[in-house]
Amino acid sequence: MTAKVDWRVACCLIFSMSLAEIQEAVKELTPEELTKLAAYISRQDKLGWDNQLEDDFSPGGKHAGILEKQDAEIDAGNHIAPVTSHALPSFWKCYDQLPQRVQKLGG
Repeated sequence: MTAKVDWRVACCLIFSMSLAEIQEAVKELTPEELTKLAAYISRQDKLGWDNQLEDDFSPGGKHAGILEKQDAEIDAGNHIAPVTSHALPSFWKCYDQLPQRVQKLGG
C-alpha cells in the first residue's frame, strides 16, 4: 500500500533540501508519483509565466506602454493592420490551398 503524501510537509522538506538532494529524491519516486510531481511542476511553471505576463502588461509594467499605444490607436479609430510579413512560407502555402470562402474569414 502506498502512503499518502502530505504535500505541505513535503514542500517544507523540499525547501530545506538542495537541488542535488531533490534530484536524488525524485529518482526514488514511483512512476505514478513522478507523473504527479511533473504535473505539479508544470502547473507551477505555467502560473509563474502567467504572473510574469500579468506584471509586464499591468500599469507600470515593462510592456504597459505597448497596450496603452494600442488602446490609443483603437480609440482614435485606427485599426492596426495584421502583420503578415513574419508568417513562414509554409503557412502561406497551406493558406493558399484553403477554399476562398475560408480565406475570406481571415479578413
